[in-house]
Amino acid sequence: MPFTEWDRLNTVISSQDLAWSDIRARLLSIIGDLDHLRRTDQIEEGPYRQKGNRFRNTIRALIRARCGVDMPNRRVSGRTDRHDLDLVWEQQDEVLIAIEAKMIGSPAHVRLGRRYVERSIGIDIDKRTKEMKYTAIDLKRSTAPEGIGNWSDWRTSTQPHFAVALLMRLAGRNRVDAVKRKVEGLAEYVDAVGLALYRENSNGTLSWVPVSSSSFLDIGELVNTACTWVQDRQ
Repeated sequence: MPFTEWDRLNTVISSQDLAWSDIRARLLSIIGDLDHLRRTDQIEEGPYRQKGNRFRNTIRALIRARCGVDMPNRRVSGRTDRHDLDLVWEQQDEVLIAIEAKMIGSPAHVRLGRRYVERSIGIDIDKRTKEMKYTAIDLKRSTAPEGIGNWSDWRTSTQPHFAVALLMRLAGRNRVDAVKRKVEGLAEYVDAVGLALYRENSNGTLSWVPVSSSSFLDIGELVNTACTWVQDRQ
């Protein structure tokens, strides 16, 4: 079962102090096996949707391996709302780091005899990025509700540090440049964004899609950034 393998991988990351570069190939193989089950109606909808939680656990394990701290999921109050956050690091009941980890996209598949087209990044990315932009601002305004002044200075100096890790499947009708612009837009509202993008090849295998920008990081760099934030407060 791919989820069993994914859980085992997350355990090994922590026990062997592995980095993103060490596990990228294995993770992509697991996602490929999971998508095969999805494509052929061999996994229920509910369990399949738990893939995002596994990715969250991967980010948690990578951070634990890199700098030895645990970041549990937690419900945290912002200025006007409460937010269910994927990873939180607190010191003396003060939220210093918050991280959201999201998986977006899925393959074409069969469900109870009915065929569904692949779910492209474009279907979900606007909703997800709006949620994360708002969450970041609402959490920071809980710390500093007034006197924002210069936006960039306020965003980078106001707690908590807020980061987003994105693992996304590039559908046939998606374009890398369009996805890149969406992620760059998100980066204007949060402190760091890490992106891993993959696609399905014509032979059914998966491969990572190279994409870079001065506005966002890869997942390994995001983990390093989060650990730098931790070390700055220890």
